[in-house]
Amino acid sequence: MLNKPRILVGTANFGSAYGIKNNTHNIVDVSAVALSFTELGISGLDTSSDYLDAESIIGSSFENNLNLEIYTKYGQASYLNRNTFRESVANSLFRLKKTYINGVLLRDFDKLNKAGRSMVIQTLNEFKEEGTIKKFGVTVYSEDELRNCYDSFPEFKIVQLPENLIDRRFLDSNFIKELKNKNVEIHIRSIFLQGLLLMQESEIPTKLKAKCTFFNELSSLSVAKHRSIFQLCIDYVAQIVWCDAIVVGINSADELREIVNALNNSKTLNFADFPRGDLDVIDPRKWSSL
Repeated sequence: MLNKPRILVGTANFGSAYGIKNNTHNIVDVSAVALSFTELGISGLDTSSDYLDAESIIGSSFENNLNLEIYTKYGQASYLNRNTFRESVANSLFRLKKTYINGVLLRDFDKLNKAGRSMVIQTLNEFKEEGTIKKFGVTVYSEDELRNCYDSFPEFKIVQLPENLIDRRFLDSNFIKELKNKNVEIHIRSIFLQGLLLMQESEIPTKLKAKCTFFNELSSLSVAKHRSIFQLCIDYVAQIVWCDAIVVGINSADELREIVNALNNSKTLNFADFPRGDLDVIDPRKWSSL
């Protein structure tokens, strides 16, 4: 059964290169992307104060997109104490030219001690009461990390997590289903594994190639189903019933159109027997140590 989640455009490469496949250092024509939003029915952006000039670029390029939804992420350095957190959010609002943020997601919340967690939750609730932040939550890499966050932060209402054809750790999670039943909004990132799944095998860095044992199966599946690998990646996430939104990085408005078209043309396929990737491959944080 197809779910067809909404699209949030990732902005990590607004003003800088991002992803293993993006080695051209081409700067995205953000103004053209902004103009395409109305045409394509897109209204959401996923950003972070850590993405260099991304927030300022959004503020200047999307100023006329009145229904724009913005979800932004903060690392610990931005929220370690109450004053820093307030300053971080105020700076984001100034750069984004917004009076509020639709959703704030925290990185590494699970690494805070009890007092730190309590301070952050109190500050987030203050932001919500003030109308500065509409929803808040966490961005995670694993279910263990998510459960750890939830133990002391059950009031969060957004989760961002990785999920793709070879990384299906969350797919059948009862905990995810439990969160969904509690009206937690769930966003999926890394649907192309930072572009790795779309690379030719010959393009894969040597350090990763030995562990990428799934490429032959991926090519065979593409031929058997008469679907491009790009389309298969979209087909997979389009049928995840608990997914509310997918975060996709793009290099142009044309790439965004391709993603929208692929989502509109997605099919229900059975991926149960497709191989899953090694943890060293599905977690990009481990790539540099291979």
